[in-house]
Amino acid sequence: MTLLEVVLAVLLLSLGLFAAAASQIRAVQAGEGARRDAQAVQLAHLLFERVRTSGTLEPEALQGWRALIGSLLNERGEGRAVVAGEWLQLEIRWHDPRSSEVQVIALQGRVLP
Repeated sequence: MTLLEVVLAVLLLSLGLFAAAASQIRAVQAGEGARRDAQAVQLAHLLFERVRTSGTLEPEALQGWRALIGSLLNERGEGRAVVAGEWLQLEIRWHDPRSSEVQVIALQGRVLP
């Protein structure tokens, strides 16, 4: 093997390692985004169940729910809940740190018999 062949082999190997590291970083970021999405859905489910159990949207439950959103998603996370007849409409917003976009999950469900 000549020196040129060794240099090219090392260069190709390093490019492959950098590509593998970049894909690993993207996978970790995607996992983090999926975790936040799942937490938002679980928080919505929590409030749905509280309203179903109590029969009304209590101010204390709403305040505690909003505090959980801020602590689990991020400090700029916010939640909105509206009872319209038998239905509860929820919207959870938070800032995605990977981009400048605001993520939104909106759910609606029947909570009162």
